[in-house]
Amino acid sequence: MAAWQGEVEITERVDLSPDYFLLRFACPEIAASAQPGQFANVLVGGRDLCLRRPLSFHDADGEGCTLLIGATGEGTRWLRERRAGDRLDVLGPLGGRGLSFAPGAKRVALVGGGVGLPPLHFLARRKPADGPELVVFLGARTETRLLGVQEFRSLGCEVRPSTDDGSAGFAGTAVAALEAYLESAGVD
Repeated sequence: MAAWQGEVEITERVDLSPDYFLLRFACPEIAASAQPGQFANVLVGGRDLCLRRPLSFHDADGEGCTLLIGATGEGTRWLRERRAGDRLDVLGPLGGRGLSFAPGAKRVALVGGGVGLPPLHFLARRKPADGPELVVFLGARTETRLLGVQEFRSLGCEVRPSTDDGSAGFAGTAVAALEAYLESAGVD
């Protein structure tokens, strides 16, 4: 299906931490075909900002899409200032076919952190009832930057948090936590 481009209305903005927030917008045209692993290109305003920002879908349903955004630069900080009722120019969905589970997989590891979480969250939300067991390795620098623990648990996932400084879960990266896990357990 071809990408859709136009103005959308922001329906909600939720601050998750000083660095991250969720932005939800109404757009059935994009939501109907958005897949885990795909993204939207969002036009940002402000001085000297001319490039769209590629932002992965955190979720999508029949009426709209949700993006998890890290406010790290001028463009994403501009997005953080948007409120419900504001309008954005959005292009999407982009990024090929998206992610899916391999047929016959019984246990799957999802590994990520920060702005790498949206495709994993969206994939976990779309897991069929008879789909694989999900073990989610979430990583962050510190416990205060760790995202998604409760969300993934509420989706029925086994969650294994890790922090670089050891303040929560495994002391090290999410990849190192996966490597340690694989010493005694397997994934498909």
